[in-house]
Amino acid sequence: MRSVSIRTIGPILVLIPVAAVVLGFGLLASWQGKRVVDDLTSQVVDQAARRVEEQLDGYLATAVHVTELTASMIAAGELDPADLGAWRADLVRQLSAFRAINSITFGTPEGSATWVIRYPGEPGMEYALKDGSAGDEIVEFRVVDGSGATGDRIGSYAYDPRGRPWYQAAERAGGPTWSAVYPWVRSNSEMATLGLAFVRPVEDAGGRRLGVLSSDVGLLAVSEFLGGLEVSETGRAFLVGPDGGLLATSSGVPVIGPGGSQVAADGADDPMIRAIARRVSGESGSFGAIVDREQFELTLDGRRYRVEVEPLSTAQGLDWRLAVIVPEADVMGGVRELRRQAAWIGLVVVGLTLALGIAASLRLVRPIVELVEGVRRIGGGDLDHPVRVEGAREFAMLSTEINRMAEALKDRLRLRQSLALAMEIQQKLLPEDTPTLPGLDIAGHSTYCDETGGDYYDFLELDETTQGDLIVVLGDVMGHGIAAALLMATARGVLRTRASESGSLGQLLTHVNRQLEADTGGERFMTMILMVVDAPRHAIRWASAGHDAPIVYDRRTDSFLDLPNINGLPLGLMDDSAYEEAVWDGLGAGHIVLLGTDGIWETRSPSDEEYGKDRLRDVIRAHRDEPSERISEAITEDLKRFRGDSHQDDDVTFVVVKLA
Repeated sequence: MRSVSIRTIGPILVLIPVAAVVLGFGLLASWQGKRVVDDLTSQVVDQAARRVEEQLDGYLATAVHVTELTASMIAAGELDPADLGAWRADLVRQLSAFRAINSITFGTPEGSATWVIRYPGEPGMEYALKDGSAGDEIVEFRVVDGSGATGDRIGSYAYDPRGRPWYQAAERAGGPTWSAVYPWVRSNSEMATLGLAFVRPVEDAGGRRLGVLSSDVGLLAVSEFLGGLEVSETGRAFLVGPDGGLLATSSGVPVIGPGGSQVAADGADDPMIRAIARRVSGESGSFGAIVDREQFELTLDGRRYRVEVEPLSTAQGLDWRLAVIVPEADVMGGVRELRRQAAWIGLVVVGLTLALGIAASLRLVRPIVELVEGVRRIGGGDLDHPVRVEGAREFAMLSTEINRMAEALKDRLRLRQSLALAMEIQQKLLPEDTPTLPGLDIAGHSTYCDETGGDYYDFLELDETTQGDLIVVLGDVMGHGIAAALLMATARGVLRTRASESGSLGQLLTHVNRQLEADTGGERFMTMILMVVDAPRHAIRWASAGHDAPIVYDRRTDSFLDLPNINGLPLGLMDDSAYEEAVWDGLGAGHIVLLGTDGIWETRSPSDEEYGKDRLRDVIRAHRDEPSERISEAITEDLKRFRGDSHQDDDVTFVVVKLA
C-alpha cells in the first residue's frame, strides 16, 4: 500500500482536529453545566479539606509538642516526679503559652497526680494536686494569674489517675498514643464539648516507669473553625468519626446529648447531617468504611446538594471523615454566562486555528521534505552530501546536526575499520595451534569482551633448554580495548625475545617487568604466570606476577590441590620487582592443570551472582575423563549458560594441560 505524502497529510491533520472541535462544541453545551458544578464543588471541597487538615494538625501537633516538652523537662531534672507540688508554675506557663491545649496532666504509678486545666468556654485556669498530704483525695485550686499563684480552694474528691482512661491508654500502648474521643461536660457550666488527649509513658534512664503525661485538646475550637469556614455561600461541613459519632459541625448543632454522650450523625438535630448519615450507611455501611473520596447528590426540601465525604489526611493519623455540603444553587449562577462566553470564544478559536493551521502546515511541509531527501541520500551511503534547510531555526539546527551526524558516521566507520584490523592482528598474536608433546594434552581458549582485549596466552617451545620443553604463558592486562592490546603485544614481544636465554622463570618475569615499567612509567600493569609442565620428572615449575596460582586436579584422589602462593607484584608497576620460581613434584598421570584469568570466576549472572572457582572446579571434575579440548569447550559452554543474556564484562582466557 502506497503511503500518503506529507504534503497531503499536513493540511488534513490540521483540519481534522478543527472539525473535531466544532463537533465537540455541540456536545459541550449538554454537559458543560454538570462539569462546572463538579469542578467547582471539588475545588470547594479540596480547599475546605486542606484548611481543616491544617487546622487540626496545628491543634494536635501542639498537644504532641507540649507532652514531649514536659517529658524532656522531667528527663532533664527540671520537673521532679517525687515533688509534684513544685510543678505548678511550669505547667501554668505552658498552658498559658499554648492556647490550643486545655489541660496538662501527670499521674504516677503510686497514684499521685497533678494537673492544670482550662475549661472550654471559661476564663482562667484551675490547678489540682494529689501528693498524699490529703490521703486519696485530689485538691483543686483556682489559678490567680500566669505566674502560677494559687487562689481559692475549689474542693477535693477521691481520685486515682491509674484508673483514668488516659492513663490506661498509655499503659496499653506502651508508648505515645492518642486517647479515644470523650465527652467533656462540666457540671456547673452549660458548655459541653468533645476532647481527646495525647498521652505517653515517662521512664527514667534505667527504664523504670515514672508516670504518664497527658495533654488534652477540646474540639470546641474545631467546631468554631468550621463555623467560620467559607464553604460556598450557604455550604456546610461537619467532622465525624469512623463509628458515625459527630466530632464538630459548622452549623453549631450539639455534638453531646443530654445524657453527656456523643451524638451520632444519624441522630443529629440537623436534618442534612441525618440524611447524609443514612445515605452513607445505605451505600458504604459506615463512615469508617470510606477509604477514598465519595461524591453523591442529595435532594432535601426541594433543593439539590452536592455532597463529598473523604478521609482526613492528618499528620497525627486520626481516622476521621470530613463531609462538605454545597448547594448547586451556589455554583450554578455563573454557568449560563460561562456557556455564552465559551461559545463565542470557541467560534473565534476555531476560525483562527483553521487559518493559522493550514498556513503553518504548508510552511512546515517544505523543509521536512528537504530533510527527508537529505537523510535518504546519507542513508544510501553518500556521507559527503550536505543537508541545508532554510526556514525555522529548529530546521536549520536539525540540518546542522544531521551534517554532524554524517561526519561522525564517517569517523565511526574509519574507527571500526581500524578496530577490525587491530582485532585481526591481535588474534594472529595468539597461538594458532596447540603444541603436541609426549604425555601432554593441551588446549587454549581466549574470548574478548571488546574487539580487542588485554588477555594473552602463549606456548614457548624451547627444545634447547634444559628446564623443560614448553613454557605455558598466561597474562591479563588491566582493562581492555586498544591500550590493553598494545601492552599485551609489547609483553609478548619482550617475552619471546628473552625466553630462549637461560635462566629461571622468575628471572624471565623480572626481565619482562623491567621492560614494561620502562615503557609505561608504571601507569599501566598486567598480571602474568609462566609455567613449565615437566611430564618425565612428574613436576611443574611456575612463577607468578600478581596472577592466581595454577588449578590442579588429581584424578586419583578426586581432589584439587592447594599449590604454594609465590605471588609477586603485577608487571609494569615497579622496575625493581623480583620474582621467584616454585616447583611442585607430585605430578602424575590423570592430573589436570588449568591456568586462567579472573574473567572466568568473576563472570556474573543476570541476577549479579559471581561464577566463582567452585563452579569451574565442578566442570573440570565432570569432564575429567575427556580430552583437554573438550574440557575447554565445557568451560566455555557453562560460562555462557551462567551469563545468560548478560553482557560479557571482561576477557576470558585459560589453558588446560592434561597428563596422559
